[in-house]
Amino acid sequence: MSTIPMSQSAATLPLTLDDLEIVALSDSQWRVRDGRLPESDVSGLLAFIERTTRTDPVFELMALSSGFEWFLFPSLSDALAYLVDHVVSTTRQERPPTAVHAPAGRPV
Repeated sequence: MSTIPMSQSAATLPLTLDDLEIVALSDSQWRVRDGRLPESDVSGLLAFIERTTRTDPVFELMALSSGFEWFLFPSLSDALAYLVDHVVSTTRQERPPTAVHAPAGRPV
């Protein structure tokens, strides 16, 4: 885990996969938070991921930002990579309200 200088806020530094704290809530559900922030800081809660079995196993990412956004992925690692690359970089900025996205044409 990286150390954050006192002069910088964790929210302003780029987040990497190594910074994610992934907690298994069950065999098919995970909570994802920014491990650089104390557990008492609710802004560190980034997302929940659930493995579902609609027709094929799918990983549903519910990203927490100014609202909720849902995304579907074929693997847990794909969901985590997307979270770091596309969602986390803008979670602490002004964003439009709730949106639903289904990458690769997958229905939500």
